Amino acid sequence: MRRTRASIIESFAQLLEERPINKITVKDIVNRCDINRNTFYYHFPDIPSLLLEMMEEKVNALIAYHYTPGRPLDCIKPVLQYGEAHKQAILHVYRAVPLETFLFYINRLTQYAVNAYFASISKTISIPARDAEILNHHYKCIVVGYLLDWLDAEMQYDLETDIERICSLMEGVETRALQKSIGQTAVKSAIKE
Repeated sequence: MRRTRASIIESFAQLLEERPINKITVKDIVNRCDINRNTFYYHFPDIPSLLLEMMEEKVNALIAYHYTPGRPLDCIKPVLQYGEAHKQAILHVYRAVPLETFLFYINRLTQYAVNAYFASISKTISIPARDAEILNHHYKCIVVGYLLDWLDAEMQYDLETDIERICSLMEGVETRALQKSIGQTAVKSAIKE
């Protein structure tokens, strides 16, 4: 059962590399994975349900297996590499699903990456929770913006190189912001006393 479901998802993902969603039929999927239509419908009511299940699975796999905190780029590199490896499929999905659905998954991925990065920093610097939330949100929004711009540009430019450069230019900014947060908290505590 699980193997058949996985085969359906993988066949669909392969077809997405070749053509847009509106050009993929259940017949294409069942022919690709050598099952009958009833087996497909046993697992999925329709192609949109299959698409959502595939997106959920791919995002969960990226989160579970590919994040290594370190430099900011190290945290988002798996998303960029997956995007480069599956460019056509991602563009087909991006063009086909409602933006809010796509954003839900992009936000999950980027939030996880940013959380991983700030968790690695916070091992050496302790800051107030609210400041950590604000910085975390700020960086998540930046990464989401970059990803959406890249998608809108049909993934035609080298986003990894651009992010590598911006990280180099901004190196240490997040640490200084964290240090300022600690300093302001200490000053506020001293004023209250």
